[in-house]
Amino acid sequence: MFLKPVFKITCLIFFVALCSVTQYTLAQGKAGVSVKTSVDRNRITLGEPFVLELQLQYPEKTGLTKIPVMPDSLQHFDILEEMKADSAINSGLIIITKRYRMTSFDSGHWAIPAFSVSAGKIISKSDTLGIDVMTVPLEGNSYNDIREIIEVDAEPFDWKRWVAIGITALVIILGLWYFLKNRKKPRPLPMEFDSKLSPLEQALQSLKKLREENAIEKGEAKRFYSGIYDTLRVYLLRQYKLPVMSSTTGDVLLKLKGDYLDTDELAGLASVLRIADAVKFAKYPSSSEEASASIDLVEKVIRNLNQQKN
Repeated sequence: MFLKPVFKITCLIFFVALCSVTQYTLAQGKAGVSVKTSVDRNRITLGEPFVLELQLQYPEKTGLTKIPVMPDSLQHFDILEEMKADSAINSGLIIITKRYRMTSFDSGHWAIPAFSVSAGKIISKSDTLGIDVMTVPLEGNSYNDIREIIEVDAEPFDWKRWVAIGITALVIILGLWYFLKNRKKPRPLPMEFDSKLSPLEQALQSLKKLREENAIEKGEAKRFYSGIYDTLRVYLLRQYKLPVMSSTTGDVLLKLKGDYLDTDELAGLASVLRIADAVKFAKYPSSSEEASASIDLVEKVIRNLNQQKN
């Protein structure tokens, strides 16, 4: 009879102690897991941005089952930017801070809802935050009415500006005309270039024609030496594909130096080509003997070049 009440009292004490330990453990868990929210301002005007800070704190060994996530949209609020999260560890606690740049275009008092985090059976929630969205203050006590249309006086004719434009256009037209008139026209290719004869045959035929025309005796030294020079140019272009039709005398001699002519032949050809330039540009009065020697030397050079090609 005595043991029965003692057993009941012992069970009651054990049950109370077990409840106290469980409540203490839950309290410790809740104290270690928390989520907090804050804003840098709780009163904004329409469209003015503000920053919402979300801070999550939990022990390293806590098994989180639910982490607060910002929804894609909040009623009455627009999310402008999601900033990069910051994380830190302090005394065994992991602290994650996330910031969002937000605004609102609805005037009134609106609340940002609470965020929750779960760790096992422990759920921790943040507080809701109230934001006052104010309209843009207007200056004065009343709106300004729509004004009547005001007639604008027509601007007087600006003859000075149009004269300047006309003179400028005239100068441009005259400059363009002068450029087109005096620009260097491309030198036409001699008709012999389209010949069906071989390069050597055509060159020899052209030189023979020059001899028969007796241009020197007729006082046409310029045409005679131009014919010699053109015959050589056409031959070099057709036979060796050398682009010499618009080259200067120095360029022509440089292309033929070494690989095509020896020193003596190159010196003789240089003398003939310089005489041709002098006749053309300096009105040099070449003699018949000099002209005959020049055409003979050019023919010899062409024949030697043709032997090298074959």
